[in-house]
Amino acid sequence: MPAQAGTAQVALPAWSREQVHRTLVLPALDEVDAAPGLAALAREATDVVDRVVVVDGGSTDGTPAAARAAGLEVIDATSRPPGGPVLGKGDSVWRVADLETDVLVFRDADVRGVGPADIDALAIAVEGAGIALAKGRFTRLQFADGPPRPVSGRITTFVAEPLLALVAPAVAHLPEPLSGQFAIRREVLERLPVVTRYGLDVGLVLDVASTCGTDAIASVDVGSLTHRWKSDASLVPMAHDVAATILGRHDAPAARTDGTDDAVLKRLACAGPDGPLVVRPPRRAWTDRARRT
Repeated sequence: MPAQAGTAQVALPAWSREQVHRTLVLPALDEVDAAPGLAALAREATDVVDRVVVVDGGSTDGTPAAARAAGLEVIDATSRPPGGPVLGKGDSVWRVADLETDVLVFRDADVRGVGPADIDALAIAVEGAGIALAKGRFTRLQFADGPPRPVSGRITTFVAEPLLALVAPAVAHLPEPLSGQFAIRREVLERLPVVTRYGLDVGLVLDVASTCGTDAIASVDVGSLTHRWKSDASLVPMAHDVAATILGRHDAPAARTDGTDDAVLKRLACAGPDGPLVVRPPRRAWTDRARRT
């Protein structure tokens, strides 16, 4: 269904810094070269967060070892229930949705920029009264062919924004709906379904809007950032995942309940190379059910 004003599933009171525990989460997959920079960020962020964790989604290049050697805490997402292969970044996020903390701030491991002040700004925003999710907006810089210059995100511009305008106009105004730099209240995240792979970020926007209301989403300027340039061909899986997540709100026939695996809420039809897109059930409900069995 289209995003619309909803009723918050949990109370969203204002919090002061002294009241909350913040965790900075750095999802990573094959980011061994980023480990030193992430360790430096963790050291610089000690005044704005209480814990920093790298959540590894099944790296094969030595990322976990390099991160630990650099002094970082590493959570192996494959070892978190239900275990087994991790279905992309969205699945990594779902598996840590029940960490013991109040505020989760997510920052992609492969970006440059988004430092401690930006992390603090995201956390402060989500700690405001009535705010469940704070999405980072930014200036994207490209260095691929000359001096750095601002560029727009291709999937955002050509896939997400047009589809949101059609399917969920209430959130179509939100800058950078696919931003991986965001903060969310843990009590909110663990009560939401989570779309795996590249459906994560826009899925959270749509689900927070429908359960807490569009006013529960804040936009925070986190400055400029850069990340590795990707070819158009390499963005095809992301484009399909984002489109499937947005269009899945229409409850297409192919978006069916999955009765064979209690860690799968439903599968969204996706024409991309990786096949159907999995939607995980709310983490709290799934964990409570797993404990009873």
